[in-house]
Amino acid sequence: MKESKLLTWWQPNFTEEDAKAVFDVVKSGFINEGRICKNLCDYVKNYTGVKHVITAPNGTLSLYLALKSLGIGNGDEVIIPALTFIATASAVVMTGAEPVFTDVSSEDCNILCEQIEPLITKKTKAIIPVHINGRKADLEQINKIAKENGLYVIEDAAEALGSKFNENFLGTISDVGIISLAPTKIITSGQGGLILTNNERIAENITKLKDHGRLSREWNHHPEIGYNFKFNDILAALALSQIKTLHSRIEKAVSDYNHYIKGLEKYKNVSFFKTNIESGMVPLWVDIVFNGNRKYLIEYMKQKNIILRPFWPVITKQKPYEKFKSAKIINADYIAKHGLWLPSGLDKTNTDISRVIEGFNKFNL
Repeated sequence: MKESKLLTWWQPNFTEEDAKAVFDVVKSGFINEGRICKNLCDYVKNYTGVKHVITAPNGTLSLYLALKSLGIGNGDEVIIPALTFIATASAVVMTGAEPVFTDVSSEDCNILCEQIEPLITKKTKAIIPVHINGRKADLEQINKIAKENGLYVIEDAAEALGSKFNENFLGTISDVGIISLAPTKIITSGQGGLILTNNERIAENITKLKDHGRLSREWNHHPEIGYNFKFNDILAALALSQIKTLHSRIEKAVSDYNHYIKGLEKYKNVSFFKTNIESGMVPLWVDIVFNGNRKYLIEYMKQKNIILRPFWPVITKQKPYEKFKSAKIINADYIAKHGLWLPSGLDKTNTDISRVIEGFNKFNL
């Protein structure tokens, strides 16, 4: 017999204040990219300490604009991990460049640094580490390799808004970083992206690329080719309203994660990734590796109205990406086959999480 409440793995949560923020923009009559987008960028600049924040329609286009701003395109190669959401690879292909894939670490599911240097060729122009679920990739080592080889580092911090290592926010440590505002993120505007950089030249390049080759709409000359990748004040209002509650959202994410660890740490078939919460890393979702029959567990939980979501498949096993160069993929393959996201998010109560834990315990009987 099913439980009465369906526990999804993730669901965005909105308040009356969020709705009012959107309504106020609609009522104003100005819905293009304007004052509210600027306010959102200013808020993120003040919060993270980064010098430049630029809005974009989504995380994928944020990566695309970051790559294009660095002159990356046809004939170039970009090194990325084989286990991440496919958007990281898609953004590279959109520029005309080719993704080159590394395995990931079994400890934190981030790019495996030891495989980066052997993949570097004369065509390599950049490395994109992805901070999986708010966990910092080894940026010290990655930036060292990049500096020695004349490469750019683009941080894919799509899943890492508010996550930091010691005093440095992820997405702000390298040449350029991006954050996603998609529905499965800690704050969401439905779709949206933020590009972060301390480099003025990169910021200007991105600004021109996203708005028809100009730095300002008040300046109607177009000295360079650009596109229309503007954001808008309706979506920015939703993001700005939510980001003002980011502190409490982070507290909830950390609390949920710790609740799961306490409840499942003795479960022999469950392992958690190394997440340094004490240093400021924020687990956006609750992810585990289930070292048993994942299919049976998913079906068992589904009967209890609990939805467990499997990890992404390895990108190099997706048909469009089989042709690209890759290191030997072992860890990513295992994690992709055994990884799960557990129900979490603002709409989940402690009782909900305890119910999931109880489901694991009963499954183990």
